[in-house]
Amino acid sequence: MEGALIILGVTIVVGVVLYLADRLHGRRKEELSETETPETAEAASGAAATEQPAATSETPETGKHGPLCCGQHLVCEKYPPTDKIIYYDDEELDRFAGRSGDDYTDEEIEEFQEVLMTLRPEDALGWSRSVEQRHITLPADVRDGLMLLITET
Repeated sequence: MEGALIILGVTIVVGVVLYLADRLHGRRKEELSETETPETAEAASGAAATEQPAATSETPETGKHGPLCCGQHLVCEKYPPTDKIIYYDDEELDRFAGRSGDDYTDEEIEEFQEVLMTLRPEDALGWSRSVEQRHITLPADVRDGLMLLITET
């Protein structure tokens, strides 16, 4: 009985210590994120000041990721917005700019599938950014395939 009480006491003490350490770590993380400016973040990462993307204003209509957000926040964070569009031998897809993802015919969806299947896995994130910059909405099947390809890399 006495051994069980000792184990219970040690467990409680360890639990309290871990809880306090977690709260302290959370406060430090919040303080750093509040005091860190884009300039200090760049200095810490070694990035040049000219590479900092322009901040988007958040409105109820656009959200914090902008009006043309693809929903692929992993991509947005790894490939910050730039004015330069990189093509992946897919210039023919530019004619789909501004169309809804539900408006494609089977032949048009096959064109997207063909480009997706010829991509190297390491180019999937860049291609997704390129398509977004060109205001092309991917068909649902192609978008699912792209997300699968991105998560595999």
